[in-house]
Order: sequence, then C-alpha cells, then structure tokens
Amino acid sequence: MKASATSPMLGLALAPSVLEMLLLFPSLSTKAVYVHTSLSDFIRAPFADNGLIPIPPLKTTNSTTDEAISLADDYVMLSDIFPTGWTALDYAGFRAGDSVALFGAGPVGLMAAYSAIIRGASTVYSVDYVPERLRLAESLGAVPINFREADPVEQILERKPSGVVRSVDAVGYEQFDRNLTVAPATIIHNMLAVHGHCRSVQP
Repeated sequence: MKASATSPMLGLALAPSVLEMLLLFPSLSTKAVYVHTSLSDFIRAPFADNGLIPIPPLKTTNSTTDEAISLADDYVMLSDIFPTGWTALDYAGFRAGDSVALFGAGPVGLMAAYSAIIRGASTVYSVDYVPERLRLAESLGAVPINFREADPVEQILERKPSGVVRSVDAVGYEQFDRNLTVAPATIIHNMLAVHGHCRSVQP
C-alpha cells in the first residue's frame, strides 16, 4: 500500500489501485506495477549505493541461532512493510492520542496497527475477516473487527459512537463486502462512515 491521496482535514489515507498507478505514471507497464516492489523475490535497485542503508552485522557466533534469525527478520520488515504502515499514518495526519480505524490486517495493515500503537493511539480498530490476521492484530493491542460477522462500521460505532479521528486503507485494490463479493468502493465508504468529522457534519 502506497498512499496516493490524502485529506488532512478528514485524516484519511488511501491506497491506490493498479489502475490509479497506471494513470499517475503512464510510462509504467502493468508488469512494472506488480514486479518492481521489494516484495518480489529479486529487485533491481538502481543507484543502490546512494539510497540503501547498511545493516550492522549480526554479532553472534552462530548465524543459525534464533537471535540471528529474529534480527534478520526484523531487518526485512524495515525494508518495506513496516515503513509503509508507519507512513500511512503520517498521510492520515496521525497524532498521539488519536483513535484509528485500519481497514485490512495483512502485513501492511498489521504494521500500521503496530505503528499506531507504539506512536500512542488511544484505540486502534483492525478490520479484516481472516481469523489469523485478527488474532495477530489483537496480540498487538488492536481491537479486532471481523467484517464477515457484522457491518464493520456498526461494530466500530458501537464501541466509539463519536467515530474515529483517523482512517487508513491498507487493503488497496482487492476490496470485498461482507459476502466476499468484489466491491471497489467499500473501503472508502467505510472509512468515511466511521470518521468522527464526517459523522459530525451529516444532517
């Protein structure tokens, strides 16, 4: 998820679809949109010596110890997924003490939830339907919201009637309704519906 559009007044961060990426960057091919990410098996990094940060060596005598593996995994998370989740909050205008609704609890959504928690969010709602993802979100300190069980907007507003201060789309292109039917506008509608500012200006 790379946020492409923001609304500081509403505190929303939106993820672009592939179509939006192609409209914004017509010189990209569809293959480039999918392949040229750090989630690929291999990536080409032009001028890598100018932009990459060297990682300190792991100071262990045995590179196969649990500690070494754990540190290597941590470094991998710093390469793309964690910074993307962190930056999504920046795009939403996040401040310590804000309540946040995160739509999507995949890798980026979980890192956004974790980022919100360590940055001092008052409450973080993590919306998804995959039980394992929701358990992980809960283990981080987020309130799990399963949109298959009930309307996610209603679930959040039951807990916080005034709505949340910030909303983040960590789903992007593959948006589904409660029946897992493709519904492209679902996330933006839900983001607006749970947002406190939007609720306060409705008649």
